[in-house]
Amino acid sequence: MSTSIRQNSRVDYTTEAPANNDMIKLGALLRIADATELMAKRYSELIAQRDQYQRSMDYWREQYDAIERRNRSLRGQVTKMRNKLAAKKEQQP
Repeated sequence: MSTSIRQNSRVDYTTEAPANNDMIKLGALLRIADATELMAKRYSELIAQRDQYQRSMDYWREQYDAIERRNRSLRGQVTKMRNKLAAKKEQQP
């Protein structure tokens, strides 16, 4: 039965088991490479999440700013109408 080098590197070798030092080192390096790839994958996922949240935040900030501008504009119109109404009331006897 053949086993992979990676699996062999996980075996606790004793004096009874035939151990080839180079094979164990190679298997350990392969396991380190696998772990590094998993870390890089998770890092990439975190970067993608951050970018998604950044885009969402920018979108909602734009929406908020647009509503704020609209409200300021409407407040200005209300003030103009109040001033016109006050001026009309002053002109009437």
